[in-house]
Amino acid sequence: MIVRKACLFILAASVSTAGAFVVPSFGVSEGLRTACSSPSASSPSSPPDRFLVSVAMGAEADAGAAPEKSDASPPAEAKAEEAGENKEATKKKAPPPQADVVIDVSKLDIRVGVITKAWEHEEADKLFCEEIDLGEEGGPRQIASGLKAHYGVDDLMGRKVLVLANLKKRKLVGFPSHGMVMCAVNEDGSKVVFVNPPEDAEIGERVMVDGFDGEPATENQILKKKMLDKIFPDLKTDEDGVATYKGVPMTAGSGKCMAQDGLANAEIS
Repeated sequence: MIVRKACLFILAASVSTAGAFVVPSFGVSEGLRTACSSPSASSPSSPPDRFLVSVAMGAEADAGAAPEKSDASPPAEAKAEEAGENKEATKKKAPPPQADVVIDVSKLDIRVGVITKAWEHEEADKLFCEEIDLGEEGGPRQIASGLKAHYGVDDLMGRKVLVLANLKKRKLVGFPSHGMVMCAVNEDGSKVVFVNPPEDAEIGERVMVDGFDGEPATENQILKKKMLDKIFPDLKTDEDGVATYKGVPMTAGSGKCMAQDGLANAEIS
């Protein structure tokens, strides 16, 4: 039995013409070589031990086979550590918080316009319907104004006015109004007058306030951030009837915007 197991390590064997095994030498001990070629392992009169040769060749194939790859999954601790690293990397890539937007009169797009057409609203007792030219490519805007208690239709035709232009279009008693005519209102609301631009102000010109420069907000921003609630309280006429924001005059053309009849200390909306 020992002889047979030892011969399993032999990688090749050949049979001599006399019928005995001849074992090649490649580092195998002399005792092992002698054992495998001794008469007790195979007699001269009997055929070679084919079973022994085939087993030896099988052992050689097994010895040269590559080790199998492990399919074992990484341990749970490694997965958790990797997930934590990915989460930390995501946090580092997050953009910094944006600074709060400064809301002041520069966010209002107030334009000089001229009323080209006006008529009474058919269903609303207080509204005029107007077409106002702001110099836009799309033509005059339609705007509704609650001025019937203070003006007649003839007072509106051909008048230059200030229009808050970056307001979303909305229906007033069914009439699509896109903008607002700026007026000065006294404390008890009994008097409402137009805020007039200087005579040389051009149609479509933007009204500015010194020290409050910047691009106007979008219509959506005006509504979403409730900008009118934050800006309108600081729009007033001074003691001379000059339209101001925080005491600074509103200007267009070469001069200041004024409330009609010099209405002083009035709110502008």
